[in-house]
Amino acid sequence: MKWLVVVLCAAYAALNVVGATLMKQELAGAHSLSSVRGYLDFLLTPRVIAGFGMIGLASLVMFKALSLERFSVVIPTAVGINFVLTAIVGVAWFSERITTQSFAGLALILAGITLLGLSR
Repeated sequence: MKWLVVVLCAAYAALNVVGATLMKQELAGAHSLSSVRGYLDFLLTPRVIAGFGMIGLASLVMFKALSLERFSVVIPTAVGINFVLTAIVGVAWFSERITTQSFAGLALILAGITLLGLSR
């Protein structure tokens, strides 16, 4: 796998996780998503708009990665890195706990990414 593809997959994952984190932070506020008005109020906050912007940029980065390498390599690599970054942010930012099973799953994801990188 080309090193640039790995960098692009990592950038995709980072932008995606940052965007989702911004939205999750906003949800921790006083937003009620039980009505159309609640959803609109939530969607129109600057933090959520920025989150969507980050996720949009992530898509553009993904398009570039897909233009450089096979679909069957790029998508699993990007999604695997996304899972790992999501777990890190969940623990570091939202004080979530990782179970033994979750840790084992993350280890298997990293092993899979490594195997994909080594295959040609």
